[in-house]
Amino acid sequence: MPAPTCPPRPFDGCAATGPSSPSSSAPTGRSWTGASRNRFFTDAQTKRLWLRDGGCTYPGCGAPPQWTDAHHLVHWADLGPSDLDNGALLCERHHTIVHSRRLAGRVVRGSFGERVEWDLTPGSYDELLARRAAQEPA
Repeated sequence: MPAPTCPPRPFDGCAATGPSSPSSSAPTGRSWTGASRNRFFTDAQTKRLWLRDGGCTYPGCGAPPQWTDAHHLVHWADLGPSDLDNGALLCERHHTIVHSRRLAGRVVRGSFGERVEWDLTPGSYDELLARRAAQEPA
């Protein structure tokens, strides 16, 4: 199993807020070409996530948006963009759990609007990456 792309603690440098200057290649060795070069969510994007998610998106958590950080559903180090379709709010506790258990989330749309749905199967994030890699052209 690959090492997590972002250690669960501390969150300095892993929380998706603040400035950064990405290098020209991803930690996976792949090029950043086509990926978002913005490492962090903007203030405007974070406000939109506050409105959409209303707080921590982990099932059963009631943490308000003020107690959360924006999380990349496909991690930025794995070439995930910093955009609303790839973002979810998580409180510190659940951000740690999502990274340590390698959990996958996705934004789903329906008559209810948009919400984040989590696959709580340990390693589901690695399965997501494997599916994405299988779809990439060689």
